[in-house]
Amino acid sequence: MKTQILKLLASVILANVASSAFAAPPSSPQPLQGAATVEQATAVDRNISENGFDRTPLGERIAEDGFDRTPLGRRIAEGGFSRTPLGQRIAEGGFSRTPLGQRIAEGGFSRTPLGQRIAEGGFDRTPLGQRIAADGFDRTPLGQRLAVTDSERAGRVHA
Repeated sequence: MKTQILKLLASVILANVASSAFAAPPSSPQPLQGAATVEQATAVDRNISENGFDRTPLGERIAEDGFDRTPLGRRIAEGGFSRTPLGQRIAEGGFSRTPLGQRIAEGGFSRTPLGQRIAEGGFDRTPLGQRIAADGFDRTPLGQRLAVTDSERAGRVHA
């Protein structure tokens, strides 16, 4: 009786092994990582198929002019460039709001150290300008020697 039970058990085990060895592969094989991967793949499929892209976070940002809903979209779309720090400096004459713009735009060159020396007759304000511009030649050592009034003061011109 013991041998019959062992033979019966051995035949059942061999039948199971033989049936699984010659079985046809399933139509959709399971991945090696298990059911979690399958659930993740089907979740992605739900978002993409049948216009489901609109339901994704990325779809809300892109689909149907949704680019405006992104931080980048708010800065660029529909004239929003002027809302950025760079846009505030450039768009709609805002260049004059920058340190460089304050020096250049709308005659602001005269607000710079160099501009104070050059713009609007400011050459007179430079050391060189004080010597040359607006009869400043008289203020130089050479000018004091050659200017008419200086020559008369020196007693070199005879009447």
